[in-house]
Parts: sequence; C-alpha cells; structure tokens
Amino acid sequence: MITIKDIAREAGVSQGTVSNVINKTGKVSAEKIKLVEDAISRLGYIPNVQASLLRQGGSHTVAVIIPTLKESAYLDFYCAIRDEIETYGYEVLIYTSNDTDTIEEAILEKVRIAHILAVVTISTLSEKCCEIYSNLPYPVIYIEREPEQIRSKDAFYGFHINTLKKDWKNILIHSNWKRVAIFTSPYHFLHSSDFKEYIHTIAKKHGIELNYYSSDINFALSTAFDIVQAQPAFDAIITTGTIRSSGINRVFSICKIDTQPALLAIDSTSTYTLGNFAIYEMDFRELGSIIAKELVTYSSNRKKLCKTNVLEPKGFSFQFPEIKKGTPDSISLLTLENPSTNALRKLLPMFEAISGIKVHLVCTSYLDLHSQLNTLKKSCPYDLIRMDVADFQPLGKELYMSLSDILDINAMPQELYNGIYHQYSVIEETPYAFPFDPSVQLFLYRKDLFENALIRRAYYEEYKENLSVPTTLEQYLRIARFFSQSTHPESPTQFGATTTYGSDATCASDFLPHYLGFGNSPSQEADLFPIFTPKMIETMRQYKELQQYTCKQEWWRDSLYQFTTKKAAMTIIYSNYISDIINPSFSNVIGQVGTAIIPGSHPLLGGGVIGVSRYSKKIQACKQFFTWYYSSDIADTLIHLGTTSPLANTCNDFINTTMYPWGTAVKESTLLGTRGSKSVQDPKFTIRNYEFAIGTAIQKLILDDIPPEHAALIAQTLYDYR
Repeated sequence: MITIKDIAREAGVSQGTVSNVINKTGKVSAEKIKLVEDAISRLGYIPNVQASLLRQGGSHTVAVIIPTLKESAYLDFYCAIRDEIETYGYEVLIYTSNDTDTIEEAILEKVRIAHILAVVTISTLSEKCCEIYSNLPYPVIYIEREPEQIRSKDAFYGFHINTLKKDWKNILIHSNWKRVAIFTSPYHFLHSSDFKEYIHTIAKKHGIELNYYSSDINFALSTAFDIVQAQPAFDAIITTGTIRSSGINRVFSICKIDTQPALLAIDSTSTYTLGNFAIYEMDFRELGSIIAKELVTYSSNRKKLCKTNVLEPKGFSFQFPEIKKGTPDSISLLTLENPSTNALRKLLPMFEAISGIKVHLVCTSYLDLHSQLNTLKKSCPYDLIRMDVADFQPLGKELYMSLSDILDINAMPQELYNGIYHQYSVIEETPYAFPFDPSVQLFLYRKDLFENALIRRAYYEEYKENLSVPTTLEQYLRIARFFSQSTHPESPTQFGATTTYGSDATCASDFLPHYLGFGNSPSQEADLFPIFTPKMIETMRQYKELQQYTCKQEWWRDSLYQFTTKKAAMTIIYSNYISDIINPSFSNVIGQVGTAIIPGSHPLLGGGVIGVSRYSKKIQACKQFFTWYYSSDIADTLIHLGTTSPLANTCNDFINTTMYPWGTAVKESTLLGTRGSKSVQDPKFTIRNYEFAIGTAIQKLILDDIPPEHAALIAQTLYDYR
C-alpha cells in the first residue's frame, strides 16, 4: 500500500509537505505542490477516506443503517442525507442490513464503539437490535418503522399513517376488485397490526379478499411467480419497493401474460415509472433532507432532536382532477423559441390527452417577438401571449385581459401573483399575467480550476490573496485577467470570462449588473436615472477594461458554449440556459462547474410572463391550460427536462437539487434580482426604453471603441429623445 512516506521519497520533499498538499492547507509553494502531485500520479496513491472515518470517527460523522441500496426508496433516502449533510462539512457512513436482524446486530456492534454524532436507521426492530439501540451513547433516529419504546433523546421520522389509511380506503372502496395481493418486505410498516387491521376491516366490508405476501430481496422474484400464477388470478397487485414491483413486471414478461391486473406500487417519488405500475409516491428524499438539517442543528446547539416528524405522502401524480375533458378544441400560444418552449412542447400531448385541447405553439426569435407585440394592440390571432418581463410594463395592460375577471386568482399558487415577479405581472394592483419561464442571471466558474492547489498557489503568489469565488466586480476583473492567456500565457483557459452583446437588450443585460453592483452600491433602483453620471462613466471604464479578458458572443447560449468547451474560466448567463452544462453533447466540463450569485450581487431577472389575449374567445380553454401548467407535477417535470419552473418551491425537490445543483444559487439570486425600477421619478420610464439606450451605448463602447464619457452621453441622449 502506498504511504505518505513513499510519496515524500518519490517527490524529494518532507512527509509534512506531502501531508499539507493532500490536506490542501495552502502552506506549500506552487513548485513543491507540482512535485507532490506528479509523485502521487506516478505511484497511483488513492486515500482511503472510509477507512479513515472508521478509525477516527468524530462528532461530524453520522451512521446510516438501511436494508439495501437496491431499493429506490432507500437509495433516495441515503443520497438525500449524504448530499445535504456534506454541504455542512459532515460525513456519512452507510451500512446495509438486507433487512436481516443478525446482520443489523453485527453492524451495531461496530457502530456502538465509534465516536459519532448519531445513528439513522430503518431497523428490523428485533428484540436484540432494540436492546442495543437503547444502550447507544448517542441519539438514534428511527425511520419508517417505529419501536414500541423510544428514549427521550431519540426520534422517529416517517409518513402520516392516517393519510395512508384514508387514501387506500378510498382506493379500495372505489374499485371493483374482489381479490387483491399485497406484496411487501417482512418488516414493512404496512405489516403493522394497526394498518393491517384497518385495511382488512374496510376490505371485508366491501367484499374484497386481501392476501399478504412478503419476502426478502433474494426471494422477491420467486414470490412474484407465486402471486402472478395464483388461481384464481388477482384483480389487483399492490407492491412496496422497486425490487418487488420489478419482480412482478418480470414475471408477467417471462410468462407472456397479456392480461394484467391493476398494478399499484407504494414507492419513492420518482422521475420514472415502474413499467405498468401506478406509483403512490412517498418522498424519501425530502425525509432524508429534513433529517440531515435536523442533525446539523442538533450538532450546533445540542438541543434535543424533534421527537416526531411525519410527512404527508404525495400520493399518485399527474391526476389533474380539476381538468375535465370536453369536446375537442384548440388554442394558440405566441412564445419565444427557447429551452422552456422546447420542454413545454414535449408535455403538450399530455395536456391534449386529458383536456381535449390542442395547444398550437407559434414560436419566434427574441427580436421578432418583441417587434410583433406592438402590432397586436388592435387585433390578435393568439389566445395566449408570452412576453419578456421588460415588455410587460408598457404593454401588459394593452394586450392582456385582467386575470381576476376570468379565473379565481386565489385558487392559483400564491407565488405566481404575490412573489418576486409581482411587478412584472400586476399593474395598478390588477394581475394581468403569470410568470411563465422565469430566469435570473447566475455566475458559473470552473470549480476544478478554482480548487486546483497549484493554480491557487500561483494566484496567491501574484496577488497576495486566496483565489475564491468573486463577490465584488474588482475581484471578478482580477480573476478574469489571471485566467486570460493574453496576460498569463500559462493559463489553462484562453479567456477569463465572457461578454454577451448581440443586441441592445442583450448588451444592457450583460452590462447593468456591473453598474448596479459598482462600488457595492446598496441601492438598485435609485441609481438607474439619470444616466450620464460619474458612476456610469467609471463603470463603463471598468467594463471596457474587462473586455481584454473576455470572449465576446452574441447570445447567452453562445457564451455558455465558450465556457463549456473550456475556453473561458467564468461566465454569467441566464438560468434557463444553464442545464446545457451537464449535456454531454454540449459540455466538456460536466462535474467541474460551480454556481454562485454574480459578482456585485445585483443579478437581473429575465424570462417571460404569460397572459390571455384581450381578443381571445377561448377563455375556458386558457383556464384549463393554466390549471395544468401551474400544477406541481408539471412544474417538477419542467425542471427535470432541464428548464426553469414558475413555481419556486420546485427548487427544493431532491431530484432537482441533485440533477441540477444550481437550484440554491437560482433561489438566492432570484430573491436579489430585479429588472427596471418603480422608483425612477419619470412617468415615461420603461424598462425597454432604458435598456435600449444603455445597450446601444455599450455596443458602441465595445465595437466602436469610443471613450466611456462619450458612451454615457450617448445613452443619456438616446433616453431623453426616445
């Protein structure tokens, strides 16, 4: 086994130097870091983190005991705890018991001598295991299965059993089933006497015969054969867990049985379905995330854990009981061709299938959409119109019906009309539009470069400060210079950052965060007007200096491409384009990207809003579309498809935060974001006119190389004579 001593000998340095490099203390010169890294590469040294944790333990380590990682519910649960708690600097030890008490007992013998923070367990609850748990010196959090007795320092987290009873009672009494098979693990909570007795009573009252089957993981397929081949055949099969559901599907496939009973599964919330199974969803990911946060809080203040925390099951998804299918109809939607529209296009066949309403998408470019809006005031062939947030202020009231006149606003999610987008959907306290595809500017950086010990040391040696994610525009300029080969030929990237400048509106969007964040100004609104000021001139001067270190692109996706192909170390783009960083056909930096609030902390909001055209005759169909589009299931699916959601709480979904880890940065940036101002003392002020003046001047600053003083004067003149 390769040791630190071997590495030191190979590199020609001391063991202390090797230790400092491995632990990234930052106390080693760039030259010695390179010697050690080269030696580690030649020797193939891989640190054994898990073994280190087992030896050392520590109050920042949590032991998690679950039946298996082969079941999606338990895998989701573990991943949620791990991903959440590791963001706070904690570690997780994972053990699997195979739902076997003797294996669990052996695990507990190891765990009880370790110095750890807590144990989180989905236990077999055998007598011996419960005895060991009751003698552990640290808290135990029981999941899903609750012991008869629990210590004052322990806790139970699970799902609301009364909701489960109510939901499955409704399923049984509204079915035409006579024989039902219930297939679970031997220790599943559905086997609890309380639940079984309740469901059995309901079933008996309605003439339904319930047959319970159970097996461990290894015998799931064998038991599945018994269930599928039982005579008389079952009218419905209810399973728990991925393995048992997959086993049932497998048997139907092997036996070539075309006629299948109703198949229902109680399982973790999932992006994907289990063949022909309808899934009753229970969010194990949220459960894991909540427990992780609770443990961090407990570790910080040593207060007792929350004794009991039960979540409501999500139930069956994509039901839409409010939508009633009527005679075939159609509506048209004028919108922008962008990632959000591409995602919506994939989902519209579902809306047509459940409502009978076909949505015709009329897609256009950004500039064409803006130019069309002014022509729609006197007549409009569209039922729904999506416009940019910058256009809403002057045009919303002229193009849209009042939403209060056509639907019950209070029945819609409150964040649609009372959230951060309030000023882009409400005029004179009347809502005319909802957020449709909201976005916000985000800062992206090459995490692999920012965390590289050799690069960090080189940056420190030059600037006498640590390389970190820039929070000010001065830091951003300095780092952009450092990562540009024009000033540092050894830089791993050709450019430090990107500039997006294709149109006046795009150019203004790229520049204005610099102006708003210049000098760490606390005010976003009061500084917008007048334009020709010393602050504007100085910001333009700094922005022009930045151009030496940026690659210049016409559109946000073009700038992102320069970043994902490793030509730039940093970029600022709108969040609705960010999913391309994990698209293998587009990105070479998958797993190497960090996200944060943009330097200066003044991101612009973007995206569009949607409303009903004043000339539409299909009000009911538009209402049906809103009901569908603003459901939590569709909002989640839009995120899964890589675009943005109009419902902010979808950022908290575990799948979304693991697939798209920039969700937290989006949420924080949105709270800081703005676009335009209501405080400018000019009754003719509009976002569009203001950005036209600024953007045109910035294009001249960059392309025509004019002095900042001239550019600022041009912007003021264009605004005054708009």
